[in-house]
Amino acid sequence: MRPVTVCVDDRESAGSVTAILHRSPDFQVSARRLPAGDYPVGGRFLFERKTMTDLAIAIIDRRLFAQALRPALSPLRSAVILEGTAAEAASVGRQVAAGLRWSLQEPRHEYLVP
Repeated sequence: MRPVTVCVDDRESAGSVTAILHRSPDFQVSARRLPAGDYPVGGRFLFERKTMTDLAIAIIDRRLFAQALRPALSPLRSAVILEGTAAEAASVGRQVAAGLRWSLQEPRHEYLVP
């Protein structure tokens, strides 16, 4: 059986997932800057990895939907991997609630350019 190809986004190359992939003979791993997602696998799947803290920050600063759109537009089947524990998820929930209260109070100006 041939190894499955996985290209790791170079910003993820120091992570624990990359180390596990490199140790396995089942994967042929390369790294480069990717336009969307963190791990395209076998030309069929595209995974975006988020820690619980990354998820909270992306929700608070309103980047989550823009970040989710890029993999969703890919021809590959996409999914998000949430990395963390139940305790971290509960903590993130509190951070998000507090951050959303703050961001809704902060005046924002958006300009539309024709």
